[in-house]
Amino acid sequence: MFACEQVKITGAIRLRQVLEEFLPVSNQHSLYNEWKGGYPRGYGLFVHISGPEKGNQCFKKGEQLSFSLVIYGHCDEYGEAFLQALTGMCRNGLNKGTIPLHLACVSERQEDGSVQMLYHEDGGAFFQLRNPITLGRYIHSKMTPEEQTLSIHFDTPVDLYGGRKKIYKPGYVYRDHQFPGFYQLVLSAANRISKLTALYACPDMWSFTSEAEKLIDRFAEPAGAMLLSSAQIKRVDLHAPSQWDKKNPVRLSGYTGSVEFMGNYNYYLPLLLFAADMGVGNHTTYGFGKFRITT
Repeated sequence: MFACEQVKITGAIRLRQVLEEFLPVSNQHSLYNEWKGGYPRGYGLFVHISGPEKGNQCFKKGEQLSFSLVIYGHCDEYGEAFLQALTGMCRNGLNKGTIPLHLACVSERQEDGSVQMLYHEDGGAFFQLRNPITLGRYIHSKMTPEEQTLSIHFDTPVDLYGGRKKIYKPGYVYRDHQFPGFYQLVLSAANRISKLTALYACPDMWSFTSEAEKLIDRFAEPAGAMLLSSAQIKRVDLHAPSQWDKKNPVRLSGYTGSVEFMGNYNYYLPLLLFAADMGVGNHTTYGFGKFRITT
């Protein structure tokens, strides 16, 4: 966000303001009052770490660090501004010691898995995003034959939204402490993507969220039939600086580790793979909610 503050959009308006202060829906929207106190951001920034997943990660001079930036809906209008922010973020340095980095290249993932170069340090020019991923293309690329075993690995702590109602089916686990069961994961992913769509893809459709909520419970209900076959997870407590209270850090909690489910999950696979790209649950702005799926 510090780097985004340095990028001008127009006049005195900065990229950080566009992302954090300017709510994409009008003040007449039915959920404006709920969202004006805080709303999901229209992007996700995730670092790709190779090698051991636990402990500190150290990089030597000359090594490369790669990360992905997922931009949702109308936020793609600020593609070049995001590039400027990423360049500034690298120049300012990351983590302890604030060692400066330089942005070598930016590429866009294609439908067939290949990449299209958008920016290279030798060229300097930035090409606009060319291949937005629509729902139909995403489902087509991710859909697989019916499977039976699904493993989910939480790379960063995951704190899921609590279920809005209790249902009891084989394999369904209801817990007030937001245990990452399959039903909770599906419900949380559907709610998050519904909000992102309302904010960044359909901001003028005031009834979108209320109509989506009516469908989400029915959509998620069959997920309660998935059986939890194994779980190697632990709950962790972390602290992060608060924007409003500099003296008292924010306490953040979530689960890390792996869970495995058995059942026919194919129906939900595109949703979960999309959520894995965007993050799921609470505190995603602090890096929470990143997970991987293996089948």
